[in-house]
Amino acid sequence: MWLILVGADYVANILIARNTQLVDTDIRRDLSTGIANLTSDEFAKRTPDVYVSWLNNDLTLINSQGMQVFFQLIECVALVIMTTSYLVIFHWTLLVTAAIGFLAITFVPRLATRRLTQQSRHVTKANERFVTQVQNTLAGFATLTSFHRRSQIITRNVRASQKLQRANVAYARQKATVDVLSTTVSIVSQMAITVVTALLVITGHLTAGTIMSTGSLAGELFSALQVMSSSWVELKSVQPIFDKYKVLKRASTFMGDRPFAATARPELELDHVMVRHAQQTWLATTTLRVPFWSKVRVSGPSGSGKSTLMRVVTGNQAITAGQVRWRPVPDSPDGAGNSYVAYVPQKAFIFQGTVRDNLTLGRQLPDTALLRALTVVGLAHKIDQLPQRLETVIAESDARLSGGEQQRLALARVLLTDAPVIILDESTANVDAVTANRIERYFLTQPNRTVWIVSHAHHPEVDQFYTLSVNLGMSTQTQVS
Repeated sequence: MWLILVGADYVANILIARNTQLVDTDIRRDLSTGIANLTSDEFAKRTPDVYVSWLNNDLTLINSQGMQVFFQLIECVALVIMTTSYLVIFHWTLLVTAAIGFLAITFVPRLATRRLTQQSRHVTKANERFVTQVQNTLAGFATLTSFHRRSQIITRNVRASQKLQRANVAYARQKATVDVLSTTVSIVSQMAITVVTALLVITGHLTAGTIMSTGSLAGELFSALQVMSSSWVELKSVQPIFDKYKVLKRASTFMGDRPFAATARPELELDHVMVRHAQQTWLATTTLRVPFWSKVRVSGPSGSGKSTLMRVVTGNQAITAGQVRWRPVPDSPDGAGNSYVAYVPQKAFIFQGTVRDNLTLGRQLPDTALLRALTVVGLAHKIDQLPQRLETVIAESDARLSGGEQQRLALARVLLTDAPVIILDESTANVDAVTANRIERYFLTQPNRTVWIVSHAHHPEVDQFYTLSVNLGMSTQTQVS
């Protein structure tokens, strides 16, 4: 019997771990699907740190306060069924007494349920704030180093940890209150079983030795009921975590990546568009018309609104006044930015993965196409020198690729799309002048695409290819020529 018990316990622990991880993966899949279904504006309402907390910290709470408690409840239910079956064999009054104790131990701890749920909500919020604070501090490592203030890493992280500590202690205090109520009711109920058994012995319904049996069974029964009661309250406290996820779209499946409208010939009109926030003008009033195949040069001093204009064009920036019109009107929840425009920012984003992954972003593309794009941006030789070439794993902080080479990798990535509109926002800022000229010339001579190039550096060698120049000065009206 002991061997069977040990073997069953071994198998149960493996099954519990396996099923917990399956549930974790399902939750992460559902959350990732909901995040992927967000529009750009909806996604930007929260920082990436919040989504990281949902996918990581919240899962830890769901496991400890949800899954572990759930499996514990299953064990307790089985124990309750066994002990009550034995008690009813002795005498039906013992079952009635146990039922009264069950009701008491079920409902009395619920007096503290609401407070426990509130504390659980505070813990999840504290976790989000902790992750955001720590990531923000670590992101400023270089700044703190240059100002000789690395001690702030310790100070700020400890301060954030102390806030999280207070939230967790408050939750533990409230949970302890629930446990005390459950324990009290459990002890009283066990004493009631013993008293009823003694009365049955006195009246001759049971023998004296039965008191030991019913006392042992009552201990097992109400210990299990106590755990069930507090566990149920704790299980309910997980609900606030799932309540946060209601902001995500309820679609059970990913709505799908819409392909670029490659055959479209989109034209853009900006009619007195302006972006202001808190008395600060981020983009002066801008009116222009951009026919398809236009080659647009955007210039202006730092802070004049060049990047803001590009975000307006891509649909990732809300405007304060005016109208943005695309013809034909795109059929996309994200607007034209999703249907027409491929955008390459100044800081290239490199995913943790292979060079191939960074170029294809999950699409199936032949090596010939990848190498052709790498050759255009002057990166084919560099990739060929990497240990595993296209299969070499890289990351944003990878020292094997300089900032300029990462920019060129991002430019090769956009060349592999069939977007009819391409925006290069300072995308050659870290590239040498000769290579930058060659890359810009290639894009500007594309006959079937509208190309926007934002650049601080003036390359007169490619001026002849521009058909439209947008000068964002500090005046109240954008100059277009």
